[in-house]
Amino acid sequence: MNPFKHFMDQELMKSQFQTHLQAFSKKPLLITECKFERSRNRYETIASEKRIKCLAVRYQLSVMELQQRRKEIQMLYTKVYPDEYAEKIFEKISKESVSQMVPAQVPDYLPDLKMIAWTFPNDPKLHQLSALIDLNTAKEHLPYTHLPPGLDGPEDINSLKVDIIRYHPEVRCTMCYHLTWGESGNPKTISIYGKTFLSDEGERLFQLTRGMWELSSKDPQFFIIAKPLVYDAQQKMVWQQAITGKPLMSLIDETHHEDHMKAVAINLASLHKSVAGQDTPHTTRDGLPVIQSKIKELVDAFPNLASSLRGLSGRLENDFLRLTPMKERPAHGAFRIKEILECEGELAVFDLDNVAIGDSARDLALFLVDLYAEYHDQEILYSMASSFYQNYRAQVDWVLPFERLQWHVRVQFLKRTYWLYKHKQQDPGLEKRLEKVISAACQRDPFKLNVSQLT
Repeated sequence: MNPFKHFMDQELMKSQFQTHLQAFSKKPLLITECKFERSRNRYETIASEKRIKCLAVRYQLSVMELQQRRKEIQMLYTKVYPDEYAEKIFEKISKESVSQMVPAQVPDYLPDLKMIAWTFPNDPKLHQLSALIDLNTAKEHLPYTHLPPGLDGPEDINSLKVDIIRYHPEVRCTMCYHLTWGESGNPKTISIYGKTFLSDEGERLFQLTRGMWELSSKDPQFFIIAKPLVYDAQQKMVWQQAITGKPLMSLIDETHHEDHMKAVAINLASLHKSVAGQDTPHTTRDGLPVIQSKIKELVDAFPNLASSLRGLSGRLENDFLRLTPMKERPAHGAFRIKEILECEGELAVFDLDNVAIGDSARDLALFLVDLYAEYHDQEILYSMASSFYQNYRAQVDWVLPFERLQWHVRVQFLKRTYWLYKHKQQDPGLEKRLEKVISAACQRDPFKLNVSQLT
């Protein structure tokens, strides 16, 4: 039984949030709609070094300000803790926020629900985020020494727009800053990216990105990497130039995909053959304990799928012990088609946070399963997968054991299943969708790569 199930009940939570609405605002507000967005289990270490389980849930609230009859959409981020820990953790977070001199970012506490809640950008841990988002204060933190001449300080900016690219609560946030400066009759524009972190990992990312950018400038078959500008230790922010291009996904159709897949394969092989990430500590991914915990949660949620899930679990565990060893190489770690941009005939790749020395077969598996998620025409899917796989094999001088790729593909299908469970719980046909993905995971060659003809 899932003790957190009622937190996914949209009507129930709408009523609960309306009751506690004064915790969010002193204005008279009415919640007209509450949408469950996603949930995830998290484990946190408390002062005693004991790890406890909590539930993080994101809701989209449609809110009306009654006095002015103004409507707005508000993203609400929440965490639910076990009864005996909730209030203590709230007090700890509140003290940390006050000590950082950002009392406005103290989250709200809903005692009846044992819930801590906040709205963006008032993140209880990313204390610098509000100042980096607010148009008045963001100007003070831009990397002027790395911007074009004439853009030397806040007073030179005519206009500033900040777009939120990706927000990972309490961990990091990526933003794009659009600046206009110069004479009104001849304005100049520039866009730069900033990614701020909770910890100091931004410095590692900056050094890693700079090394990959240098590789990119020397190797025509290496992905284009946006030039890193500087790392701001005070704001824990990596600044990077923007790249102009088109999402690769938007260029692919039934007649234009094989050449694109060939280019992706060539660029990925170049990354795997490079020295990217050599100074990065090895990251062990997709460990069996993590996999088994996801399967257990899925079994509890979908008893009808228990037999298939347990069969897949046993198969992954047994096959893992028999995998052919493979030399660890630089790997992207989050290689998806949505992270690739086409720039005047060349390809740029983003999201370099997970670049490390590891199992390069995982990059291929992740990309293949991402194609499965994005392209539902099987003929196009199989053609894309085959072109990508065969061209990659032609570019590398090492053996890629198929059973190792197959194992990673199954893991990625399982992670896809888990992602759907966490993000699509309101979909009436969810169980059928999960059953289809699990079925694909159990196939020997779900992408029709015709491996027997290639090995």
